[in-house]
Parts: sequence; structure tokens; C-alpha cells
Amino acid sequence: MAAMGRARERDASRHESALVLGMSQYTVSTMSWPVRALAKLNGLASNREAALTLLAEASTPGSETETDALLLLMIVDNREGRPADSIERLSHLQRLHSGNRLLWLNRGAAAMASQRPQEADLTLSDGMARHDLEAPPAVLGERALWFAHRGSARIQLHRDREAAADLERGLLSEPRDWVRGRILAKLGLLALAAGDRAAARRQLTAAVEYSDRGGDRAAAKDAKRALDGLPH
Repeated sequence: MAAMGRARERDASRHESALVLGMSQYTVSTMSWPVRALAKLNGLASNREAALTLLAEASTPGSETETDALLLLMIVDNREGRPADSIERLSHLQRLHSGNRLLWLNRGAAAMASQRPQEADLTLSDGMARHDLEAPPAVLGERALWFAHRGSARIQLHRDREAAADLERGLLSEPRDWVRGRILAKLGLLALAAGDRAAARRQLTAAVEYSDRGGDRAAAKDAKRALDGLPH
């Protein structure tokens, strides 16, 4: 980091140093106090505001570090509970890299986190129409994520039949355990809304199991609460 600092002092117009220093300072700033203190003794700064300023500089349009900096800022936005801000980063990245389908997937997820289900549905549907979800490279369980997110959006839009169809397609797309757990929980709630208590109980019971298996404690807790609240 000292070398990067010297490089920046000599030529601040080169954005690589801003990117590396910003990433380093933000990462250290998220650690516990003892770790930050040890890092400082080893020459690693942890100024969060300075880090964000450096990353913003590195995201200057047309710079060689623009894409990397925007991705890092998108991660920061989501980590700090500002998914709406991450949508703007992702929209910019989509214009730069229209062939990267994961940008559509992440923008749809960010729209859901921002309580914008209509935008999520449109973004995910657009991504599905534009891209081959089976084309490599594929993230493990990626196809299931597309349907899980769009199904969730359609539940919020009160399009239950379409939502159930998406969620069922997600189950058939080899989801990872934590995704399967979330899909099953939503199917259980749809079954309950339709008056099918037996199906709701089966789905929610399975949701608890898969969420636990996938390490998704929050989803397991929510599914267990919904299961315990079912009328006997």
C-alpha cells in the first residue's frame, strides 16, 4: 500500500492507485477495532470516507478502472443497505457490458431489495429474453436464481399464478439449498393464501430443512415462524 500511495503522489491522474487504495481502506474499515489497530501498525489505513472518495474517482467514465470501481461501489451500496444506489451502478455497467447477464440478475435482485417489484420483474424478464441462461460461464444454481427472484417479484405484484410457475421452474433448475429453501417458503405461503393448508405445511417444513442445510438462518427462522402459525 505504501508503494501505491507513492505512485498516487507522483501521478494522481492514474486511477489504478485510487482503486487499490480505496478497496484496501474500505476493507480495513469494516473490520473489528483490534484488527484495524493492527492494520494501522502495518501501514494500512482504514478511512471509510476517503475510501469511497477514491473509489468514486476510480469510477470516472472512460477510465481503465471504471468497471472495477463500479462493481466495488455496487457491493458497498448493498452491504451498507443502499440497494437503490446499487441499481444506478448496475444500470451504468449494463450499458458498458450488455452481454453480461449477471448484471441483469443483480439489478433485478437490487430492485427487489429496494421494494420495486415492477422494476425487478421487467429487468429480469428483459434479461431472460436477451440472454441464454445456459450459456457459459454459469454461476452454480444461477438459473434457479432468475426464477426465484422473478417469482418473488410477481408475488408482490399479486400475480400469484405466474409467480407459482416461476417458483416451480426454479425448483426444477437445480437450486442451491438456501435458494431451494426460499422458493419452498414462498410456495408454502402461496398455498396458504389459496387455502391449501396441507400443501403449505409440506412446503414450509421442507423450507425449514433446506434453509438450515444451506446455512440461511434468517430464512429458516421465517419459515419456522410461518409453519408454527399455521392453523391446526
